[in-house]
Amino acid sequence: MWLLLWSAVFCISEERFNSGNFAHKLKRMKQEKMKVLLYLKKSGLDKSGKAPIMGRITLGRNVAQFSCKLSCNPELWNPRESRVDGKSREAVEINGRLESLLLSVQSAYQALLPKVAHLTQPM
Repeated sequence: MWLLLWSAVFCISEERFNSGNFAHKLKRMKQEKMKVLLYLKKSGLDKSGKAPIMGRITLGRNVAQFSCKLSCNPELWNPRESRVDGKSREAVEINGRLESLLLSVQSAYQALLPKVAHLTQPM
């Protein structure tokens, strides 16, 4: 997870560092928001009819995709909420793991921000 997020942030910082008007671009980078989208890959159903849950991290124009290593019944997936509907034990467990995943992505991003700012400072 850290490597995926680091590569997305580092690509952005390299792009910003190598182009002109560095101060303006660095300010824009600090203003860009990281977005995480969770979606169901319905084309990859397994034998039991469950679809894998995938994630997409977007930072500016850069995108990184990953597998959450979870799967659920496509009929129970709520795309608007990016969660499994229902209160079954399976739904509660999957939603808890998804929440934990999103928290770890956010904390990794917050931890990388000062490092990227340090890397992108002009020498």
